[in-house]
Amino acid sequence: MPDLSNKIETQKLSKEQGFGFYLPQLDQKLHDGRYEVKRLLGLGTASSVFLCLDLQSVLFSYVAIKILTADATEGNSQNILQESDIMQAITELPENDPLPTLLDRFEVDGPHGRHICLVMHPLSTDLNTFRTTAPSMALPVHTVKVVIAEMLEGLKVLHQANIIHTDVKADNVLFRGPEVDVIDCELAERPAILETEIEVNGTKLPIMRPQPLPHEYKWDDPPFLVELYGMCLSDFSHAIWASKERKMPFVGSETLRAPEVILQAGYDFGVDIWAVGCTVFEMLTGRWMFKPDVEEGDPWTAEDDLLAKMMELTGETFDADMLSRSMRRDYFFDDKGNLKRIENLVPVKLEDALKNYGTISAEEAIEAAKFMAECMRLDPARRWTAEKLLQHPWMDRGPPPSCAGAKWG
Repeated sequence: MPDLSNKIETQKLSKEQGFGFYLPQLDQKLHDGRYEVKRLLGLGTASSVFLCLDLQSVLFSYVAIKILTADATEGNSQNILQESDIMQAITELPENDPLPTLLDRFEVDGPHGRHICLVMHPLSTDLNTFRTTAPSMALPVHTVKVVIAEMLEGLKVLHQANIIHTDVKADNVLFRGPEVDVIDCELAERPAILETEIEVNGTKLPIMRPQPLPHEYKWDDPPFLVELYGMCLSDFSHAIWASKERKMPFVGSETLRAPEVILQAGYDFGVDIWAVGCTVFEMLTGRWMFKPDVEEGDPWTAEDDLLAKMMELTGETFDADMLSRSMRRDYFFDDKGNLKRIENLVPVKLEDALKNYGTISAEEAIEAAKFMAECMRLDPARRWTAEKLLQHPWMDRGPPPSCAGAKWG
């Protein structure tokens, strides 16, 4: 697998390598001259997102155009990936405010092949980037409650529409974009940066540096200001219909992956809820909740270590019914349901793990742990739904704080 941390080099990867990014020229016009490319906002494994000027809008507004890679476009056409159809379904929902919606859809041809283009309102930077601006890499409890509520509102709508996100994480929660005049100033002061050029099938193409749109929020904003945050659960590259066949056995990032996915015991909406619990830990401590610890020569695998840590932190074991559904039961467990390659487990209370990094108080850790526990039952059938989690006592932020007497300077 290529190193995807270098966003410049990633854009050079071909369709044959599982990518094939569309690389437009600056100011290039798309979709019969309607959209003019102004900046690369960001990219993932299956797409890149460009800020474009809508030349047919009354006030020349900006849009974000998500251009799927040639490989992802082919996956959508073969119904292996379903982002295009799912985005259309979300747009048609009567209550879709917590989620991005489609403004337009078209296709474009490039040197790598055909690309699906999804037009949406622009968004700003992601929650993970925002978290890393804090000295401890952790956010205040009042901020975490707000952003988790935003995630849950989005998941509530998705799950009621029979859609599983499958890749819930802080990187996929974005601040809503700024107004037109702010974007105008941003482009005037910080225009698009062209890093280099590459040649693909005889055509020279530009490589742009990703430049997300800014926002004015700070990691230590007071509660009354945090309540004004507008955030959006995004990126449906790997979203699926819950009622359809699972064509991807492994979903989610490794550190956020639910146990039923590792065990191949079938998965449903619970994978999204598990990831919410992991994200709470990450936001409150600045650390991953589950990071496999494996060195060369160890008798266990990274997945063994993840399953062991899951049992240690939840205080639960996998019941016989869940293990009977697992396609990998015999690989991980003996006849008694014990891990084959890790014999000694050291239970750790969730609240103690939260307190370990000194980012929250003991009292706050206890209350947050109660919420996380309902997200992180080893049996997915016992996890709370997004709708129920929104009613959890930890989500109660009380009356909106008054901004009277607030000082700015």
